[in-house]
Amino acid sequence: MPSLEPEQLIETLLQYTDGPSATEFPATVMQSIRREQRTRKTILLISGAIGALFGLAGAVALSDSISRFFTLSLSPTSSLPVSLSILAVLLFLGWLLNDEMNLNS
Repeated sequence: MPSLEPEQLIETLLQYTDGPSATEFPATVMQSIRREQRTRKTILLISGAIGALFGLAGAVALSDSISRFFTLSLSPTSSLPVSLSILAVLLFLGWLLNDEMNLNS
């Protein structure tokens, strides 16, 4: 920058320069928000899939003992509370994760 007098330097520094247009900034912000939401959904989907795979692997590994438990250990009168408890847990998890699993978007 060439040597300017103090008044000229102040005038140069205080000059108005055109910033981003009125529509460019909000569009950029919305685009970055959408990108972050896609990233979060992808992470949630991958984590859920990995958890489901581990759960399936554990269920397959324990399938013999699970089938013996349900056929030999549980009487028909105790299967109703167990099934209601499982349903209650699933409903609670659905309520808890409702905002993460928004199917509208």
